[in-house]
Amino acid sequence: MTFMDRNLVQDLTRSAQHTIVHIEALIRETSDRYVPDIAAARRRLHSAMGPSPDLILRSLTVPSCGSASVLIAYLDSVTDTQMVDQDLIAPLLRTTAPAPTWDQSNLTLGHITVQKAWPGILDDLASGHTLIFVPGLAHVWSVDTVKYPQRSIERPQTELAVRGPDEAFNESLATQMGQLRRRFRDPALQFQSITVGQWQHAPITLAYVAGLTNPSLIGLVTQRLSRIAMGGRANATVVVGLIRDQPRSIFPTIRSTERVDVACHALLEGKVVILVDGDPFVLIAPAPLADFYRTGMDYAGPWYDTTFVRLIRLVGWAIGVYLPGLY
Repeated sequence: MTFMDRNLVQDLTRSAQHTIVHIEALIRETSDRYVPDIAAARRRLHSAMGPSPDLILRSLTVPSCGSASVLIAYLDSVTDTQMVDQDLIAPLLRTTAPAPTWDQSNLTLGHITVQKAWPGILDDLASGHTLIFVPGLAHVWSVDTVKYPQRSIERPQTELAVRGPDEAFNESLATQMGQLRRRFRDPALQFQSITVGQWQHAPITLAYVAGLTNPSLIGLVTQRLSRIAMGGRANATVVVGLIRDQPRSIFPTIRSTERVDVACHALLEGKVVILVDGDPFVLIAPAPLADFYRTGMDYAGPWYDTTFVRLIRLVGWAIGVYLPGLY
């Protein structure tokens, strides 16, 4: 076989491999694409969710759809059922707008999106969205009706302070973002969201102040968060171990805090704050050694008092480390 023949065979082999990959992708896309069949959709939902008691399927007769029944699906454990009844089902029973225009007819207060494939449909359902299956419509309407149970905002449990604000984060990511927004009230405070985890899809949000935070730091942290590969749900402690420069080092480079004021001051210093859904502790990066000698009260007093107290802490650390050896 000549050199040109070998090149031709290699080119044909690569072309065949690319063709096979495209065909497999097309088959997957076709098999996962939603087909407007209400009975089949009901069976697919039962098959995907199993015998889950929180799966609610309701059939409604909507005036704009004639005699055909519309299927409503949601999980009442993570859905605002009052919003579903008052702001979605009640308007549906009164609307005369055609089904393809429901996202433009002010049907509900919730944000409406379109889902055309089953992976996205099931992800939205598991996230607390309400799904509307309309006979003959080639896509599914997904309405944001998310409402997770959460505890109220409380005092910090591990970082107590006599002076200054006394507000701690809770486990809700939306509440954490709102607590930061309430203190900044400036569009320079920006968030980037990343989802990690194969099964639980844990959202992680990166907070920073545009114009203060180094863009290279934002890119580095985002890159490391995107590389997290795990099956379970991530918490703040796990995330620290996965994105540190030296995971086995005894010297930490990322700080955690449950205090809102400490996180806000870190943002003003040009650092990034990592919010992990389901964990009341947020992460601050980078964190030099001096950061671990700060407390929440340091931000509530005059700078000279705070500086003097920090010097005392450093002297105490030096005495504790070196004096026993000298003795």
